[in-house]
Amino acid sequence: MQPYSKEFRRDVLAACDAGGGSRAVALRFNVGESWVRRIKQERREQGKTTPTPTRKRTPKWMPEVE
Repeated sequence: MQPYSKEFRRDVLAACDAGGGSRAVALRFNVGESWVRRIKQERREQGKTTPTPTRKRTPKWMPEVE
């Protein structure tokens, strides 16, 4: 599953800033209410509005298999 784009996150946060509650914004954008609360919290605590990049790391046990 791919993370939501930064433009979509910006739109969701803008709707929240315009006075929409988490539940109303979640219903409007068809996302989970907990996700809306989480991105609001990330922006408030860390100043982060973009998704965290996914890392391609190899598991620790992988060298043993090869």
